Amino acid sequence: AQPFPIQNRALPIPPAQPIQSPPVVVEEGTGLFDEVPGLPKPAAQHSGSDFRRPGFPAPTTTTTPAPRPSGDFTPSPTLTCSTVRCPSGSVCRLEHNRGTRRDEPVCVLHNNSNNENSPNSCARVRCSAGFNCEMQQTSSCSRRPCPLNPVCVQAPVTPAPTPSCDTVRCGPGTVCRLQIAEQCTIPPCHIVTACVSPCASVTCPSNSQCIVDNNSLATSCIPNGPVQPTASCSRVRCGFGERCVVAKSCNWSRECKDEAKCVKH
Repeated sequence: AQPFPIQNRALPIPPAQPIQSPPVVVEEGTGLFDEVPGLPKPAAQHSGSDFRRPGFPAPTTTTTPAPRPSGDFTPSPTLTCSTVRCPSGSVCRLEHNRGTRRDEPVCVLHNNSNNENSPNSCARVRCSAGFNCEMQQTSSCSRRPCPLNPVCVQAPVTPAPTPSCDTVRCGPGTVCRLQIAEQCTIPPCHIVTACVSPCASVTCPSNSQCIVDNNSLATSCIPNGPVQPTASCSRVRCGFGERCVVAKSCNWSRECKDEAKCVKH
């Protein structure tokens, strides 16, 4: 059988057709568009109806909140160990609170705060006078909670009680007075109570003296009596091993006179 001869025929190519475009109308002017035609607006939809099917209500959508993670708990923004001050002997740690589902600061006892053999203990610290040792939590550490370290802090100063004569009982013929303490060279000097004679604050004229009534503690100035003769040892007889001397003797009202008496050698 003889094969059919293949004839190489080229298909005819249609002639090119010109593109039909709308005619452009050119008007005289500035060469700029004075107004751009706007896009057509969609038809208004009725509220509460589906735009796909007129007359039917729009479907309601319910937003489901994102599930809360169960593993990560953030601490409260207001309560942290940096804002909580624990008492002496305890440190601040974050513990999980199941009620609030947050990590909250809690003060717990420190393991080494009561150990006297620990190097960081007040048992091995000697503070100067007026200072006491306290265990305080340091703030300059890289890992929280920071350890407790002994610190010498100034001890509270207890003010001295105010002196008063309400609780002072003096002997007969004396009264309580507030006066400056004796032997005070550096002011301010302390005020103390003292039992003194009421005549200590009385100035009598010359040739008179102050006398105090033991019952009423009233003071009065009376003239001095006649001058008493000088005491003498001529009429005094002393015992064996004694001798007579003349010395001044004063009573509680500061009345002094010469008196002869026997004293031992």
